[in-house]
Amino acid sequence: MCHDDLFIDVGSRRPTVDHPHLHRRPTRPVFGEQRWDPYEPSAYVDVHHRATGVGTQRVGPSGHRPTNSQVAHQPILRTTFATKISRVGFLRANLSYRYRSRGLSPGELPCPHEISFLSLSWLYNGPSDPRFKAALPPELFPSPPSLLSLLAASCELEDGGGAMVVINVRRSTMVRPAEPTQRRRLWNSNLDLVVPRFHTPSVYFYRPDGSAGFFDAAVMRQALARALVPFYPMAGRLARDEDGRIEIDCNGEGVLFVEADTDAAVDDFGDFAPTMELKQLIPKVDYTDDIAAFPLLVLQVTYFKCGGVSLGVGMQHHVADGFSGLHFINSWSDIARGVGVRVQPFIDRTLLRARDPPTPSFPHVEYQPAPPLKTAPSTPPTSPPSVNPAKLGSVAVSIFKLTRAQLNLLKAKSPPGGTYSTYALLAAHVWRCACVARDLPPDQPTKMYIATDGRQRLVPPPPEGYFGNVIFTATPMAAAGEVAAEGGGPAPTAGTIQESLTRMDDAYVRSALDYLEMQPDLAALVRGAHTFRCPNIGLTSWVRLPIHDADFGWGRPVFMGPGGIAYEGLAFVLPSPTADGSLSVAISLQPDHMLEFRKLIYDI
Repeated sequence: MCHDDLFIDVGSRRPTVDHPHLHRRPTRPVFGEQRWDPYEPSAYVDVHHRATGVGTQRVGPSGHRPTNSQVAHQPILRTTFATKISRVGFLRANLSYRYRSRGLSPGELPCPHEISFLSLSWLYNGPSDPRFKAALPPELFPSPPSLLSLLAASCELEDGGGAMVVINVRRSTMVRPAEPTQRRRLWNSNLDLVVPRFHTPSVYFYRPDGSAGFFDAAVMRQALARALVPFYPMAGRLARDEDGRIEIDCNGEGVLFVEADTDAAVDDFGDFAPTMELKQLIPKVDYTDDIAAFPLLVLQVTYFKCGGVSLGVGMQHHVADGFSGLHFINSWSDIARGVGVRVQPFIDRTLLRARDPPTPSFPHVEYQPAPPLKTAPSTPPTSPPSVNPAKLGSVAVSIFKLTRAQLNLLKAKSPPGGTYSTYALLAAHVWRCACVARDLPPDQPTKMYIATDGRQRLVPPPPEGYFGNVIFTATPMAAAGEVAAEGGGPAPTAGTIQESLTRMDDAYVRSALDYLEMQPDLAALVRGAHTFRCPNIGLTSWVRLPIHDADFGWGRPVFMGPGGIAYEGLAFVLPSPTADGSLSVAISLQPDHMLEFRKLIYDI
């Protein structure tokens, strides 16, 4: 059973939701001598608060944390749930809560919790099955104000954020190239066809610089139209040739440019974990229609109440990999800043044709099926089997920053004379934490998928501005017991990872092109949820990509990262925007696995 998104606006009117578990108005709990009515409008709206972060609780300026009973006396002005019910009933709820402290120092209520839809129904409609109460954290039930605690929390399956963002679209424009461009059908290499078939999401955040015309939309649109002239495939549409092979119709139909605003603030996104909230900053693409129907690039500039701005990018993966996509975005920003395109795109993908005849010389395990899960991981005792999130396919997304000092501690665990890269050691650490958090049996085969840029591995390398996908995959494999072993630290696994990366030379990647040419159905090799999920893991590094170079004339972004993680088991390594030597790991895991992973990632 799967339900669409539900939006319940609890303010001056009662919710109207056609769902069996949200059909009744909750009874009004009594707090002291005051009866709390969550549907009563109030004029008290001075401070906007939200609960953020799993396992944390922020306090007011004076350090005062109000009690449940004190908060219960603060009238609710507007309560908004954004719920998403997946499969048989897990609920994602986000709530934005406003109140006046009436002399009390403002503080925020309990943090996000994993909660089943039936558990929320239990609180709304009265006891039905004690297992539902058991599924909730016990701290939500200290006294009658527990209902308020639940409602005031940001309850979510994807943790790390919790901001309820309401987007108001001002204008949507299809921006076409500023000049006539070449009309052609662009052949896609095999590497362009084995990537996931969706728009890769990413989000930039910018702080206001105090200047007039900060992120002027007209400037952005004009620069975009000019950038689409040399990068004309971006303004095209997908099509199929006479054999059904996907190609790009360079027809100049344009890219989608959306201007929007919100009463949220940039700080509402906390550590910028790629949760569902960030996806609201990127235009949604409807894939139900023909592939020729949607733009290859969708953009959204969102203006926040704090003066900050986000730029949401959705780029069809058949068109560009991360390097080429950033080449376009950074060229667009250069044009907006009055600089011009520094490196012209090279638009000819026949350079990556297979040899004739194709002669693969390696087995290419990266394109073989991922190892299946031999036995289900154990379930934490706090999660009853009837509401185990892992069995419902839910995911949690978090981001973890590792400082330069923590990375140095990791490198210090290398044996004397070891030449392991920081990336190999960090990848080994993430892999180990995932195996332990998933409670995999020692003999469980597990595979790590490492996206590898082939530009510097091919001989000769493609031209500097090659526009397309040049991504190969290194795939170290090991038994979970070997990866999770404490003895020797991360070095043994790091050695396995580094060996896989070193193998990716010209001979290997040319063999990969030939191997793909010999496959009867490339669509069968497209990676997706089945690839990265437990017991496997995917790790993509953006550390060497110029992800912070998009300066449109108002400064560099304070953050750039994925605008969502599509699959459980997929992770990204991000560089610091301040070049302080830290790295951040954004990862998607099953909720119970994430609870364990967050305990392990900093245990270095």
